[in-house]
Amino acid sequence: HPVKEVYLVDLDKKIIEISAKYLPFVSKGAFLDKRLKLFIGDGASFVRDYRDFFDIVIVDSNDPVGPSLALYSTNFYKNVFRVLKKDGIMAAQIGSFLDFKNLIKPIFLKLKKIFPYVQPYKFTMPSYHCGDYCFLGASKKIDLSRVNLKKIKKKFRYYSPEIHKQSMVLPKIWQL
Repeated sequence: HPVKEVYLVDLDKKIIEISAKYLPFVSKGAFLDKRLKLFIGDGASFVRDYRDFFDIVIVDSNDPVGPSLALYSTNFYKNVFRVLKKDGIMAAQIGSFLDFKNLIKPIFLKLKKIFPYVQPYKFTMPSYHCGDYCFLGASKKIDLSRVNLKKIKKKFRYYSPEIHKQSMVLPKIWQL
């Protein structure tokens, strides 16, 4: 997927500055890329200004407290639905599976009322306190559990059809 531009929205300018300075091995020059449009502000407010505009919205927010609480609201998810193009996808980092009952399941149910397709998937982040984290993919048109695996194999160096399929295999206690 050729990237024409990326909009990065963060509430805290200092986080961007510190990340650019101390984590260059992660960003690999992304903050200097001309395709990046950086917005310092509230992500929930940001999405109110667009309609049928983004191919993908990636939500990687803090825990649902304080200013980040709005990024877990039904209104925010409705706005994300509105800003996505007809075949757009939202991917959201929701949290540790330890918060399944109080966080993951309620957010999944919110998204199911808005998006025709919602798919939970896991990603192991050993540097975080619990290892397995839940992400939710949501789309108006694309069922992430039925994507073309041959295209995945051709396009990505790290991500593979096997990783894609396995990320959606969840223990019975975490199935939605």
